[in-house]
Amino acid sequence: MSGLLANSWWKRLVQWIQALWAPSQPVAAASSPVAPGAAPAAAPTVKVQASLDPATVEVVVQVAELAGLVAEQVGEHQGSLTALNQELEAIAQGDSRAVAEVIRRLLLANQQLQQRLEQAELKLQAHQRQLQNVASAARTDSLTGLLNRRTLDDEIARCLSDFRRRHRPAVLMMIDVDHFKRFNDEHGHVVGDVVLKHVADVLLAHCRETDIVARFGGEEFTVLLPGATAGAVLERAERTRAAVGSHPVVIEGKTLRVTASAGLAELGPQDNNLTWLARADAALYAAKHYGRNCLFWNDGEHNLPAHQVVEKSQTAADADDQADVDLADDQFADTTFISNVARRIAEWRRGGVTFSVLLARLEAANLLAAQGGERACHEAIRLVCKSAPAYLRDMDLFTRWTRDGLAVLLPGAKAHDAIRVARRLRVGMEALHIDLDGQAFPLTLKIGIAEGIEGNDALRVLRRAWLAMQAAGEKDTGGICIHDGLKARPAAATTPVAR
Repeated sequence: MSGLLANSWWKRLVQWIQALWAPSQPVAAASSPVAPGAAPAAAPTVKVQASLDPATVEVVVQVAELAGLVAEQVGEHQGSLTALNQELEAIAQGDSRAVAEVIRRLLLANQQLQQRLEQAELKLQAHQRQLQNVASAARTDSLTGLLNRRTLDDEIARCLSDFRRRHRPAVLMMIDVDHFKRFNDEHGHVVGDVVLKHVADVLLAHCRETDIVARFGGEEFTVLLPGATAGAVLERAERTRAAVGSHPVVIEGKTLRVTASAGLAELGPQDNNLTWLARADAALYAAKHYGRNCLFWNDGEHNLPAHQVVEKSQTAADADDQADVDLADDQFADTTFISNVARRIAEWRRGGVTFSVLLARLEAANLLAAQGGERACHEAIRLVCKSAPAYLRDMDLFTRWTRDGLAVLLPGAKAHDAIRVARRLRVGMEALHIDLDGQAFPLTLKIGIAEGIEGNDALRVLRRAWLAMQAAGEKDTGGICIHDGLKARPAAATTPVAR
């Protein structure tokens, strides 16, 4: 029985240490105690690295001492069992009283060992909490409770890895408290600390659970948004930044107005951890030079005022009457197409997979109609719709759109997935043509793509795809453009490069 008790305790001890210890800091355990009569158990050997902080070393040493004590107690118990076993062998046959006395002492010894193991278990749990607290302290900023710079660097490295392996986007926002030195100089460092805690609380309150909020250093903070694009989060980023100034700080009867400037950069194929941080920082300093209390966005080449970009994007999408006409329900052969897009948005918001929308039109439609009438245009788009499924995925939903186009809903497709589908479709259609009075007209398509992003309803997504398609008709676009939520760009310029 003692072997079973000790085995259980040792097993839990070793599992606990292995679960909390990093792979680079190995833990080796000696053999666990076995049945009565076996050799006494030895304590696990813990190899403590010199690079560990003192608090961690202290806890690990305490665990090792506890393990040694338990090993000693188990060894003593094993000796008692051996002695009792010898007594049993020496008792004359039929001496029930002597046998009962030995059994009583055996049960008492097991009970005492059980109590000692339970006490050791409590101490082990206390050490576990200590080590968890130490681990948490190593990851967080002591003043604000946010993640610290070291942890932020780890998260940035993870985002870079996800981007290179899976083309998963990410956005980094740098936030700096405006005129922070003035708070310290005029009100003292205690007030300065209160201001920093206030900013940390506001950022946490206005960011989502998936966002990573950290203190970068001094009065600078960062928000890392894995899986997001700049176009998807630009408006929310500005609301988060503005929230710092909309919540006054009241201390010692004084009301202090705190504002913040911010810079935002989306991870690009050319970026590493240093260049990504540098671009966000450059956007932040552009906001400072602009007058503070604003957000700038770095597009890889320029630092742009976020509010102007958002207003321009919204105006272009919402003020175009032709887009509203083209995107009316009755312009889709399948009149449920828009409602299917809306359903995908609802599923995505509940935690489902993302999606993209593709709108395409014949580049030669007007020329065909001018030379052969609407019937020629109809025959051309009929051939496109008949041939398109060969270049789409089985799950994709497509329908004829307007007189000369088609619309495709791509479930589960991120932007780079949709670009690949669009390229297959465009190349496949270029291999086809329609004859008109001895002249061959290739079925070349101009294609616009929009991925579902935060804050978009079905019509907003479709308007973005429509704007991208309009841009795809211009020169040097390759016939395919994607709207990232801010503006339409040629697909070749937005496709991540695998590394």
